[in-house]
Amino acid sequence: MKGNNYMKNTKWFKTLAALLCIAAMLTACGGQTPDVTPDPAPEETEPEVTVVAVDPALEGDYHEQIAGRGMLSLQCTSDGGADISVHWSSSASESSEWSIHVTYDEEKNALVYTDAVKTDFVYESEDKSTETEDYNDGTGYFEIGDNTLIWHDDKQGEGAEPSVFVKNGSEPDVLPNPWTDTSDIEEAESISGISFDPPIEEALPWEDHAVSFATYSAMPGTISALYESETNRLVVRKSNDMEGLELSGDFNTYSKEWDVSLKGLAVHCYGDGETINLATFGYTDAYFCISFNAGEEGEGLTVNELSSLVMGMQ
Repeated sequence: MKGNNYMKNTKWFKTLAALLCIAAMLTACGGQTPDVTPDPAPEETEPEVTVVAVDPALEGDYHEQIAGRGMLSLQCTSDGGADISVHWSSSASESSEWSIHVTYDEEKNALVYTDAVKTDFVYESEDKSTETEDYNDGTGYFEIGDNTLIWHDDKQGEGAEPSVFVKNGSEPDVLPNPWTDTSDIEEAESISGISFDPPIEEALPWEDHAVSFATYSAMPGTISALYESETNRLVVRKSNDMEGLELSGDFNTYSKEWDVSLKGLAVHCYGDGETINLATFGYTDAYFCISFNAGEEGEGLTVNELSSLVMGMQ
């Protein structure tokens, strides 16, 4: 009997010890199951975006090929993009300018933008003009071609034709020469479909600006006469289809642009402000341009020489 009591007492003490351990654990935890905080999930990192820089070969000046009214300049920037400025002359007294920052879209092979700023200018005189910001949220892209940037601007609206800018000093190989050269003015008039009275010989510039007749050139709607010397080049052109810079084909940048009145005829001039490299005007139902030493600012015609040429066209 004593052995049985010992066994019972031993079991009772073991049970009591177990209960005391459980009570101690519950007391330490405030009677609740301890919180278990999981390790924080690793932070998600955004995938790296590879920026493809704008090709430095695109840097430079461009002229608009279709309407002949626009000029573009592209300069690469340190962020891999490029700054583009576009100047567009609507008339002698109105123009617009765009400031555009572009990045290269490899999938489109294009220069894309989302925040172009357009500013409109109205010139009241040579020294006075007003400017108005038209918008600052322009979107679109420049498609990259062979020495060309083809401008697709969303503000122009659906269905609008893109503007084609050709890099100065290069022409796309796909464009054939539209001109036919001839020494026969009747042949030139037949090709162009318009009559043409070039300046009489007495009206041509002389002394330092002396030139002699070289050839006529013609294509449908346009005719011109070329005069040359060893140092000078004069082109007089008439058209029923084209006007301004498009007619002249001269997309050089000149420091001055102004108007002169030649016996009541309004003539728009480009040059250094004193001598004239390019002059454009309209008369009756046709457009004219006179180009002298294109791109050689400071080597243009005087106002008197220009007046003599214009008045010498019978």
